Amino acid sequence: PNATVRMLTQERIDMLDSIDFEWNVKLSFPGGVPPPNATNTRSRHARHMSWNERYSELLQFKAKYGDANVPVVWAANRDLAEWVAEQRRDYRRYTLADCCSS
Repeated sequence: PNATVRMLTQERIDMLDSIDFEWNVKLSFPGGVPPPNATNTRSRHARHMSWNERYSELLQFKAKYGDANVPVVWAANRDLAEWVAEQRRDYRRYTLADCCSS
């Protein structure tokens, strides 16, 4: 497994599960095309935030909105939206590696 997959440990999966994180969310956009402002331009600070800092942001999102389903395109915090998408991608890789390695 690559370094990205190793970042998503069973402990982190359990933490996300504990807040009812949805792992299998289909990415969809009206008309099937992302809006032009969907590009994520990450700040230097955003790139260096730790997993726990992002998780804390996700907890704040859940407290405010009632769930942990950050929109794919969320102008209020594009970096959190991208981080959530990364967790889902890494989870798919993690479960594929787990099921297919013997």
